[in-house]
Amino acid sequence: MSNVPIFIKNIYIPVRLFLENYLVNLADNNDISQINDKLFVGNISTATNKEFLKENGITHIIDILSQRFEPYPDDFEYLHIYAYDTVDWDLTYSFPITNLFIKDALKNGGKVYIHCMCGVSRSVSILLAYLMTNTTNSLESILNEVRSIRPIANPNKAFMKQLVDFRYNTVKSNQSNQNNQSSRNNSFSDPLLLNSSEDN
Repeated sequence: MSNVPIFIKNIYIPVRLFLENYLVNLADNNDISQINDKLFVGNISTATNKEFLKENGITHIIDILSQRFEPYPDDFEYLHIYAYDTVDWDLTYSFPITNLFIKDALKNGGKVYIHCMCGVSRSVSILLAYLMTNTTNSLESILNEVRSIRPIANPNKAFMKQLVDFRYNTVKSNQSNQNNQSSRNNSFSDPLLLNSSEDN
């Protein structure tokens, strides 16, 4: 839906969410792909299938939509990310937020379902942002692994560029922090500084 004008989406999305939540699923409500033991990705219709989600052990849900969609707030812990699937939308701001949400969920024994409208672009981008933090494999390699499980996975080109930039900036920041820590450690062990401190 990345080529659909936003004003059309602003008409379609509320209607679609209402239908999905109260009347009828417009897509397969068993459309879920298990990426690993704890992470799942899929479409919005599956997010309405509480029994199916429970059967898969889902405890946390990330919905990446232009409107909040949390049909079962008493059954799952939700995180809403406001976003459109357009090439001029910056999803980068959300990566640290969703990564922390996923990390905390998994640390506490939870399982996370990540969905957008179709489970193709936005949700896969959020998934990739997390998977990148646990491997040195290239983004293309990680995406290919995801596609081996969910063939329709296809983040739009802008999101892919943002993921590349996010990884570069994260690695650069980590290296800078490590260098700063190393410098501090060396300073603490510098005999001249220790002697100077003793003289004072």
